[in-house]
Amino acid sequence: MAATYDAIVVGGGHNGLVAAAYLARSGARTLVLEGRHKTGGAATTEAPWPEAPEFKVTRLSYVMSLMPPTIIKDLDLARHGYQIYPMGGHAALGCLASRAGRGARAAAADRAARHRLAQAA
Repeated sequence: MAATYDAIVVGGGHNGLVAAAYLARSGARTLVLEGRHKTGGAATTEAPWPEAPEFKVTRLSYVMSLMPPTIIKDLDLARHGYQIYPMGGHAALGCLASRAGRGARAAAADRAARHRLAQAA
């Protein structure tokens, strides 16, 4: 017998997960489909530079600070581990600078990371 659902949410980013939570809470049998290997979308933390896997950055997690407090409270996200860690704009460069003096490989990784950060800005 095939599974049946009342709602199918395509995309397991933060918006899709919020929609799915509200649907499920209202009693709908809800399925979330995500094409990536993990959910969270812009709210994930990853190591995007193969040459420097120790550098972990957020994809766009700052957008989570824009989530309305009513949703955070309504879905009791703190109980599920949701927490915002404010970061200043200097944080990424501070992490890069902390590797100074650790050899040619670290310096090359720092240059590559700075280049990517500059492209993203």
